[in-house]
Amino acid sequence: MEMVNIETVIRYSKTNLEKMITCKETFTALLLCFALIENTHADVCENATYSPAYKTCCNGVLNQEWGRSCCGTVAYNPAYKSCCNGVLNHKKERSCCGTVAYNPAYKSCCNGVLNHKKERSCCGTVAYNSAYKTCCKGALNNEWNRSCCGTVAFDPAYKSCCNGVLNHKKKRSCCGTVAYNSAYKTCCKGVLNHKKERSCCGTVAYNPAYKSCCNGALNNEWNRSCCGTVAFDPAYKSCCNGVLNHKKERSCCGTVAYNSAYKTCCKGVLNHKKERSCCGTVAYNSAYKTCCKGVLNHKKERSCCGTVAYNSAYKTCCKGVLNHKKERRCCGSVAYNPAYNTCCKGVLNHKKERSCCGTVAYNSAYKTCCKGVLNHKKERRCCGTVAYNSAYKTCCKGVLNHKKERRCCGSVAYNPAYKTCCKGVLNHKKERRCCGSVAYNPAYNTCCKGVLNLKKERSFFCCGIVAYNPVYKSCCNEVLNRKMRSCCGTKSYDRAYNTCCNGVLNRAWERSC
Repeated sequence: MEMVNIETVIRYSKTNLEKMITCKETFTALLLCFALIENTHADVCENATYSPAYKTCCNGVLNQEWGRSCCGTVAYNPAYKSCCNGVLNHKKERSCCGTVAYNPAYKSCCNGVLNHKKERSCCGTVAYNSAYKTCCKGALNNEWNRSCCGTVAFDPAYKSCCNGVLNHKKKRSCCGTVAYNSAYKTCCKGVLNHKKERSCCGTVAYNPAYKSCCNGALNNEWNRSCCGTVAFDPAYKSCCNGVLNHKKERSCCGTVAYNSAYKTCCKGVLNHKKERSCCGTVAYNSAYKTCCKGVLNHKKERSCCGTVAYNSAYKTCCKGVLNHKKERRCCGSVAYNPAYNTCCKGVLNHKKERSCCGTVAYNSAYKTCCKGVLNHKKERRCCGTVAYNSAYKTCCKGVLNHKKERRCCGSVAYNPAYKTCCKGVLNHKKERRCCGSVAYNPAYNTCCKGVLNLKKERSFFCCGIVAYNPVYKSCCNEVLNRKMRSCCGTKSYDRAYNTCCNGVLNRAWERSC
């Protein structure tokens, strides 16, 4: 047990000072010291030790006098002083206004500003009596009124407010910011017209019994219909896509009115003859002509090849190209007879063969095709683009090995009876296991996370990448330590002498964490 420092005990207990001095070197003094240590409470303020019975710690600052409360870093007695938002006021008040203490019975606080008179309401930061003044959007008006127009107070019995602008006369309606009498004037899209009308045409008021409004344009005559911005009588004129035609017709071709009994409209172009069909913008008779993709052919044929009309009984169309002979099939844009030619991927071969190797025709009874490359010998298998006999050679990942082996290690063929393959690396000795890319004998070595260790005694265990004997050493979170029963973080320890608190090693008598 450690020796007790009598001076430290005396510093913490002024009331027992005389007893401590008189019996300082007796057995009774020693027992008294232990009793005082147990009954005396000591705290720490930053790095200083103090007794809370005589001093006060406020936010890391030690105050020499004892106080019940803290205001920032200063101790104070709340019975005589007030703390407002971290600022100490040297008088006791009930309320705070920002950092100033005040009595709400005699003063008012408005948005953090103290007013030295008691009022019921606030207008921004100013206190006022609502029985005599009016607050409009933070602006204080000296007269009392019932309503606000922006920041100005007014009497709605004598004035009008239109969109935040005060009008010095009483009216029922508003036109923008102007007050007006709707019995005598008309408001059209925020513009005031000084006459009463039923309707609006844009910003102009008008009488629909005498005028017409067409898409915001006012026409002085009255008509039933509109063509763009112009009014017209549909009994005598025609409107085609917003353009007025001064004749009555039933149909429109673009912006032109026409009689469909005598003319034909093709894609907005007017043809001055009546036909049944259109070829692009041209009208034609389909009994005598043929239209191919918008191009008119002056002969009647059953089929089209691109823009050309042709007779399919005598010619062949291949991908939009006309061949002047009749054949059964196409090879790209060329017509051919499959009894005499072979088509391989759009390329015509002038010989008859059963198979294709890329664009080349060949006889599969005598040659071999490997990934589009023709080999001039018959073999059963392919290694990449090379044909080979699997009875004499081995293919490993597209690389041909000129010897017959049972297995592959990457691109190399090998005999597993004499060699070992570890992660694609060939080891020239036969072993039972792999450590990464190295083959090893577990009777002599230990593999720890891909690192090979020389086996000594009973090194059956791994600590990270290091092999160890658990009889002599301990592994704590992959860090090797001397032999102990327990781990604290990466260190081993004995519970009889040490304590582990949140990964930090302490002495055993410091029991609490």
